[in-house]
Amino acid sequence: MSTNRITHRIIEQLPTMVAYVDVERRFRFVNTAYASFFDLTPDDMLGRPVTDVLSDESYQRVKPNHDRVFSSGEKLEFSDVITFRNGRKCFLDIRYLPEFDEQGKVIGLYALIEDVTRTITHRLMLCAPFMK
Repeated sequence: MSTNRITHRIIEQLPTMVAYVDVERRFRFVNTAYASFFDLTPDDMLGRPVTDVLSDESYQRVKPNHDRVFSSGEKLEFSDVITFRNGRKCFLDIRYLPEFDEQGKVIGLYALIEDVTRTITHRLMLCAPFMK
């Protein structure tokens, strides 16, 4: 089995959401976990702008981080609450890793995202009795 095939199989088995977004802010790769999170298939997302998936409010919060990665080549790691077009809100841990061309110019970013909504909700429920 080729290294590319093994890599693809590993990425597809991860519970972590993995995506690649180009400088035009279009999805060029998403794993099944990423697409499923949005109730889509990978084929539904490929080539589509990020703005087709996120609500306007959420995209306005994500855009400065995308801009920062694309302009500086900096890796970013942060947590956020994202609202989707269907109104669902989720707590996410997000990592953006830049992709560079041969000249060192940023040509895309890898997004590695963990949905921590259940963990956060559980912790809030545990703390609730102490906050009265």
